[in-house]
Amino acid sequence: MNASTSFRVVLLLLALSLSSPAFADTKAPAGVDPSQTSTDADYGHSKEKPVKVGDKDPLKGPRAERDYLDTLRDDDGKPVRYSRIGSFGAGPDGHIIDGYNVETSTGKKFVIYIDMYHPESDPVKQPAPTGLWKAK
Repeated sequence: MNASTSFRVVLLLLALSLSSPAFADTKAPAGVDPSQTSTDADYGHSKEKPVKVGDKDPLKGPRAERDYLDTLRDDDGKPVRYSRIGSFGAGPDGHIIDGYNVETSTGKKFVIYIDMYHPESDPVKQPAPTGLWKAK
C-alpha cells in the first residue's frame, strides 16, 4: 500500500468514526429518540461539560433539573432513578454545578452533572448523556 492509499484509508476511517454515534452498536429501545443522545462521552458525565438546563423563573432551576432527569431512559426504555448528591462548585460558566446519582433498571450507575442556570435551555430538549436515552 503506497502513502496515498494509506492516507485515503485513514481519512475514510476517520470520517466513519466521526459520523457514527457512540451508541451505534446499541439498539434503541422503544419510546426513545436516538437522535437525542449526545455523542460526546464527557457531556453530563463531567463537571467541565455539565448538562445545561433552566427556567425563565430563577427559582425553578431545581425543577428544571428534575424535569430533565425525568426524561432519561435506560437501555430497556425504562425511567432512571436519581438522587441529588450535592453541589460541586463552579462549572465552566461560573455557575454552581449539581451532581446526581443515576441508576438504571439493570443496576448501571452514573453521576450526572447539571448546571441549572441556563433559562434558554429547555430541560426537555437537552440531549441525554452517553449510556442513556431520552423519552420521546
